Amino acid sequence: LKTGLEVAQARGVLTLLAVQRKIPILEYTPSEIKLNVAGYGSADKKAVAKMVVKILKLDEINGPDDISDALAIALTAANNYKFQIPLLDFT
Repeated sequence: LKTGLEVAQARGVLTLLAVQRKIPILEYTPSEIKLNVAGYGSADKKAVAKMVVKILKLDEINGPDDISDALAIALTAANNYKFQIPLLDFT
């Protein structure tokens, strides 16, 4: 319970600061991120990580899954917000 409360408090502070500074808050569901990065909304973590490496032209991602998750979120935000740069054409 303590960890959940701390996360909620941190989120509240970050939300307040973003609103005060007129920074848009973008939220995506896991399925939206998977669809945007891997091309299908039910992709597993391994498929998403593989596409993150490919899109960013990296050799590999060393470390916990959180790293590829964060990069996938950033790519989704960049693709869907202001930049409007298509990552890959899945049509």
